[in-house]
Amino acid sequence: MTKFLVVLMGLFLFPSLGIGQLYQQNWRDYVPTPSSLEWMPVKTVRINIHFVSKSDGSGNFDEETGRKFARDLVAAANGLLANNQPMNLPKGNQTPVVPIQIRYELSGDSAAPDGIYFIRSDSDYRFNRSDISTIFDPSIFEKYGKQKGKVLNVFLFENTDGSGKTGGIGASDWAKVGGLFYHFKNYQRWAWFGAGLFNHEIGHSLGLFHTWNENDGCDDTPMNENCWNVAEEGPCKIPSNNVMDYNANENAWTPCQVGKVHLALSNPGIPRDFLVPDYLQIYDSLDVFISPGDTLLVSGNRFLRGDLILGRRSVLIVRNCKIVLPPSGRLIQRRKSSILYEQRGKIEMTR
Repeated sequence: MTKFLVVLMGLFLFPSLGIGQLYQQNWRDYVPTPSSLEWMPVKTVRINIHFVSKSDGSGNFDEETGRKFARDLVAAANGLLANNQPMNLPKGNQTPVVPIQIRYELSGDSAAPDGIYFIRSDSDYRFNRSDISTIFDPSIFEKYGKQKGKVLNVFLFENTDGSGKTGGIGASDWAKVGGLFYHFKNYQRWAWFGAGLFNHEIGHSLGLFHTWNENDGCDDTPMNENCWNVAEEGPCKIPSNNVMDYNANENAWTPCQVGKVHLALSNPGIPRDFLVPDYLQIYDSLDVFISPGDTLLVSGNRFLRGDLILGRRSVLIVRNCKIVLPPSGRLIQRRKSSILYEQRGKIEMTR
């Protein structure tokens, strides 16, 4: 009996992407399926990190410690991305835990090949939780941003009000993360402490909203009391652990959140322009094979890393999307296999 398989691999529609002119797509088309991750290889987002300190170098990490901290922070954040956790909320939920399939990579230039920069400026050392305008101020990116449009710039500040509170913001081209040096200096909390916050702010840059106080467009991210940690009684007895809430863990991404980010990263413009172009390479281990006799519907853009092979009598339906093969990648059709193109669907080679 022929199986009918649907690849449900999604959009926070960035106006700058122009996706409406291409395909009206749904985040559900972009949720990675654990049993067929070759259809959704890991996407690597290029980032750099800037430490902002006072003109005398105080108020943030020194260069030696800062470089190690930055590398460890990226590694810790990637560790969370590689180990998605079950949602705590709502109580008794059965929200599927799907692979996130996103990682970060430090990307530098001739001035800083490791992608780690140090800014010393009294006038630019402005990040105050009591003055929200300093957090939203884009001038630090406008003045010091590197490889704009190709790399997501992340600026690490300290709260100038002395509170030590962590926080930040994520915009389309840049993000700010505040408070990590304070906790390192006063409590010896190393990079792992900031990994969830780091993912939270970059989550904003990739198109995600807070879940606790607004409708973020996802039915699987319930509004909640925004409790930081567990309490013995009351609404904080079971706090959220979602990456886009404020909590001590920030280690759970729902299918909708993962789908939205992949949808944004699969269409033209920012944030897709931040991706490492490893879709230009072919990997034999990532060949995509449709089993003999199976019918497969693909309805979201796919950038494959290997050959696309259709088994005997298999059917591939490409609906309202593109399947892109890497250079030298092959489309191999076994006997009596077929491809059906619907609503401007197509298969093409990376150019």
